[in-house]
Amino acid sequence: MIESPGAAKLAVSFYRFPPRGVRGSAETVVRASAYGIDDGYLARVDEELLVMCQVETAAGLAEIEAIAGVEGVDVVQMEPLDLRASMGHLTKHVIADMQILKTHNLYRTSCSYIA
Repeated sequence: MIESPGAAKLAVSFYRFPPRGVRGSAETVVRASAYGIDDGYLARVDEELLVMCQVETAAGLAEIEAIAGVEGVDVVQMEPLDLRASMGHLTKHVIADMQILKTHNLYRTSCSYIA
């Protein structure tokens, strides 16, 4: 769950190997590198990553454009059920869904990343 650009930057760092991030360097034992057989894995890993941040709260929704603008974030996904609950509409589905759809459409027209 991402609520701020700072949290998005931290999430991106978990995907990247040093010096660009803090991901552990177990590249010789992961399937993506064919368990160490694929010598080109480290050279292209950053190009093949897809970094998704999930927004589930009203606080995250308020920062969604800034979150989408973080370098390395490829997709921002909105989770409507938890978002609805965080907006105080746990049982008021129609009202909350309409608010979320309005926000979703606004977001879709103003940002380049959406899932």
